[in-house]
Amino acid sequence: MIKSNDFEFNHIFINSFPSGVSNKKYGDENKKLTFVLLHSKGGNEEDLILEKKLSVKHRYCPRGKVLENGMPRFFRRLFERVFDLEDLRIRSHKL
Repeated sequence: MIKSNDFEFNHIFINSFPSGVSNKKYGDENKKLTFVLLHSKGGNEEDLILEKKLSVKHRYCPRGKVLENGMPRFFRRLFERVFDLEDLRIRSHKL
């Protein structure tokens, strides 16, 4: 597990299968996949690292950079259920 703030995001990168998951069971195709796990509003990069149901070797868990009422999220909203589309485009590209 690597905890870092490279790539402009505080994040955790996991380069191994979760405990209890057999590498042989899932085959070589999952060794090539990287799951990007996004937390919900108010969460952080540590919320999803212990997800045991994922059967991929690489997991990238960034922390959202937008603060809404002091809680991190990934995209800015104009108000409830309405995203700032320009912000969404820019931040999606960076992510």
